[in-house]
Amino acid sequence: MIANTSDILFEASSAGYAVGAFNVYNMEGALAVIEASEDANIPAIIQLHPGSLEKGGDVLINLCLSAAQSASTNVSVHLDHCDDPTSIDRALYLGMNSIMADGSSMRYLDNINFTKNIANQIHNVGGFVEAELGRLSGTEDGLTIPEYQAKLTDPLQAVEFVRDTGIDALAVCIGNVHGKYAREPVLDFERLETINRNLNVPLVIHGGSGLPEWMVNRCIQLGVRKFNVNTEIRTAYLETVQALTTSSSVELTSLISESIRAMRDVIYLKIKQFAYVR
Repeated sequence: MIANTSDILFEASSAGYAVGAFNVYNMEGALAVIEASEDANIPAIIQLHPGSLEKGGDVLINLCLSAAQSASTNVSVHLDHCDDPTSIDRALYLGMNSIMADGSSMRYLDNINFTKNIANQIHNVGGFVEAELGRLSGTEDGLTIPEYQAKLTDPLQAVEFVRDTGIDALAVCIGNVHGKYAREPVLDFERLETINRNLNVPLVIHGGSGLPEWMVNRCIQLGVRKFNVNTEIRTAYLETVQALTTSSSVELTSLISESIRAMRDVIYLKIKQFAYVR
């Protein structure tokens, strides 16, 4: 059933675990999240990146909302990394009320003003707002941020930012990156601990693909309640499609079911890993 992201993360915060948020691009991805959530009997979040909406548009939003409604577990549908008020307005109109207002590329005061305005708008309809303070490096859906442009989250600034914007969750930059890690990441857990100690909102880690389990565990101990996962799911999908399309006689129904299975298996393991109570 469709749930509010705030309710999903409140339950996770109360019990001391984290929830997986999984970027999808088509029907197969949405169904994979639902099946994995139901198999694990644990809530999950379907995420849509603005890049996928450029192709899927309203149809993709409606598809994901319908999939979430059909689930036997609590599932929300979340708009990821959006800095365009028009796209946010459209998502709201179609029934999404969980938004990441991403002003991380803006100057600090502009980020505050942008995020505060979106938060007020979303809260007026009982929705959930995530924002990011800092700047992640890496690549996601065609957007690449070089390492020299990345910026870690300032713990003192985070207090001011959350207070002034009224957001419901904060995405932090502590050495995590979008896309594949070229080497084992070095996460600044001391920074994360300070941020968590000073705030009373759930923390979010973007770039959840490829993080070693011990790092995931430590992040959860230090207040992370939402992990975004994209690369590992996308890889499972692409590898399955590539393997099955070597023959022109492949059945499309088999392609659909096998790609769902491949993504579901990855998502299931992530859901279980994040939801383990420390």
